[in-house]
Amino acid sequence: MGFYWDRRWASRAGCQSTGNGFRGGLSRPGPDIVNLCISGGSTPVAELIAGMEEGLIVDQVLGAGQSNQLAGEFSVNLDLGYKVEKGQIVGRVKNTMVAGSIFEAFQNLVDLSDRPEWVGGSAYLPSILFQKLGVTARQN
Repeated sequence: MGFYWDRRWASRAGCQSTGNGFRGGLSRPGPDIVNLCISGGSTPVAELIAGMEEGLIVDQVLGAGQSNQLAGEFSVNLDLGYKVEKGQIVGRVKNTMVAGSIFEAFQNLVDLSDRPEWVGGSAYLPSILFQKLGVTARQN
């Protein structure tokens, strides 16, 4: 619905600060959020999975990944992920990375699960089903 701004970046964009300037350690303050909360939808996770022809469940990622926050681009290696075919989980995936644009991902949002949960202590999110994301994997 909008952007969160600290005073410096709001000034550069010609906007009002939203009071989201935070300092981590000895660094200069930058825009950040304390808790990200997204309300759940109405579909159970099992139904989201059952509706997938082919896909990937991202359960855990390694580190913070690489990103260009201004462009909304990200890439992250999976620590724990599962392959889905015809609505069934068929196994774990290894050596796999998910990448894309967060803006494009949300333009291809299919549904949200009915049960949000805390992720990493600062985000309260439901499971999110996207129509498409970039996936790359190394064959063994």
